[in-house]
Amino acid sequence: MELVDETLREEERQHLEAVWAWLDENTVTVPEPNTVTLYDFRVDWSSWSGSFRIKFDDVLHEDRFQFSDNGTGKVRFSLPMFVSPLGAPASYPALEISKRTREAIQRALDTTFPKITPHGRNRKTGIETTVSTPITDRLTSDELTKAKNLVSSQFSITQNCNSAIKPA
Repeated sequence: MELVDETLREEERQHLEAVWAWLDENTVTVPEPNTVTLYDFRVDWSSWSGSFRIKFDDVLHEDRFQFSDNGTGKVRFSLPMFVSPLGAPASYPALEISKRTREAIQRALDTTFPKITPHGRNRKTGIETTVSTPITDRLTSDELTKAKNLVSSQFSITQNCNSAIKPA
């Protein structure tokens, strides 16, 4: 039995090493740009989620970035992912970006999408907001219309990566 365990552990170690080598070879590291431009938004307004394309300075990135409501009232983005590379039971980011680049992308999203009512129970009204609460109950119709008009097919937003983050 011990020989079987050692063989399995060796196979797992070799597989893990192969996955890390594959990731090293295939993950794109983006040098810190001066600006990021988010464009080509595809939005599901009912779930306050979607995707966008991005330019780092003037370099177009091929993959789409996803964004969604994370329960705090703001949208958050996720990097393009490799799902189960070489059969590994996990997902890994397909690119590496700096903290300042992440912050610039988030500032652009915060500027684009108004804050909606966060998940939880409102202490004053007692009304509970969940993932199932319609967006129309989490945002005024004027704010929703304004966001829809802003994020048209031609919309893009450029954010400087060297700007300091403004306190919330």
